[in-house]
Amino acid sequence: MKRFWLILAAFLGLAATAVPASADIVYTLSQGGTLLSTPGNYGTVTATQLGAGTALDPYHVQVKIDLLSTERFVTTGGHDGIIFNLNGSPTVQSILVTSSNASKFTVKNTAPTYATGSYADSPFLGPFEYAIAWNDNGAGTATETSITFDIKAVGGLVLSPTLFSTSGGVAFAIDIGTGCSTTYKDGNPNKPKTDCAATGAIASGPPTQVPEPGTVTMSIAGLMGLAGFALIQRRRKLVRAV
Repeated sequence: MKRFWLILAAFLGLAATAVPASADIVYTLSQGGTLLSTPGNYGTVTATQLGAGTALDPYHVQVKIDLLSTERFVTTGGHDGIIFNLNGSPTVQSILVTSSNASKFTVKNTAPTYATGSYADSPFLGPFEYAIAWNDNGAGTATETSITFDIKAVGGLVLSPTLFSTSGGVAFAIDIGTGCSTTYKDGNPNKPKTDCAATGAIASGPPTQVPEPGTVTMSIAGLMGLAGFALIQRRRKLVRAV
């Protein structure tokens, strides 16, 4: 039986090392505004903890926004594109678009300070502190349905369900075209033309936390431990009965 406990201890050790710093936080883009007044499902925002928490690799946060296939990022009128807030007033070192379509977006908080600004996507209340804009105005040139960007801060940035603070109950607001389809003039991929049924702003609903693989592993290990303990107790009772 001693061998069982040694194996279980080793399993728990491996499980502990598998647990990341934080689970993913997922926001559903379910709130419509302006011309997109009908609530629905426009896509998701997934925040992921990256980094090892060391001086060479401090914690930072990756954000991935995935719109539905019929939606496109746009920047129209008085809208600022993709806007959000960070809780706790961290000193942001960089906001860097890391997806392959990085050239199509511009971070409006400029280097090197990345100071907070005042941004809005009407009718969602602001101001919001940080913004990333689609480079071309209007929906006619909008082709992108996803973006990935990293946020780094002095001393590291730890992901939590409250990292992205709300303004008017909204954590992320995004200017989009909806009901879109893209064609290319003369078949040239450098000449996209997009037709969208409407443009307007969408925003996130409450976040959810995705279970970590490490947490599931630890739960299984805990159940194994309970089962092993119950087995030992049963054998002891049988021995005493004899």
